[in-house]
Amino acid sequence: MVLCSNCSDPLNTEYTFCPNCGQKTRLHRLSLHDIFHEGLHYFIHADKGFFLLLKNLIYKNGTIAKDYVEGKRKKYFPPLNFYLLVATILVLVFSIITNTTKSVSFDHPELKNIKDPVKRAEVTRIYERQAVAVKFINKYSNIVAMVAIPLICFIYWLFYRKGKYNYTEHLVA
Repeated sequence: MVLCSNCSDPLNTEYTFCPNCGQKTRLHRLSLHDIFHEGLHYFIHADKGFFLLLKNLIYKNGTIAKDYVEGKRKKYFPPLNFYLLVATILVLVFSIITNTTKSVSFDHPELKNIKDPVKRAEVTRIYERQAVAVKFINKYSNIVAMVAIPLICFIYWLFYRKGKYNYTEHLVA
């Protein structure tokens, strides 16, 4: 007897979709193609599962990723769509809250106390580099955060590669 991996209803082996919940009966391991395919659907449409997923992440945070990777995907909002939607909201909120165009001053009071012009020039260069770094972080922090997720997942996959989950499944979780 074959059971649906989403709702555990008994299935006829000839079924393509579960008659109870509508999920595909033949699931494969997640791949990057699946993630990009979901990304395309993110820009085309979104379904009602977003708010259910948000509620479940608050109350059942660990079980959602496990369920999704194990095949119970029909009732959950796709993770890439969720990530992109939340990231967009976060970027908009931070753009409104913080003003990234303000200039960073490197005119510090300690410079007035330094009498040696060579030492003063050296300390000034340090403060200038600090100002450039702060400006870079203010301008590109959102991009760095978005790029960090796949890298962090890759590190998890390296440490747990003997486990039962592949890289894409770590990325989804």
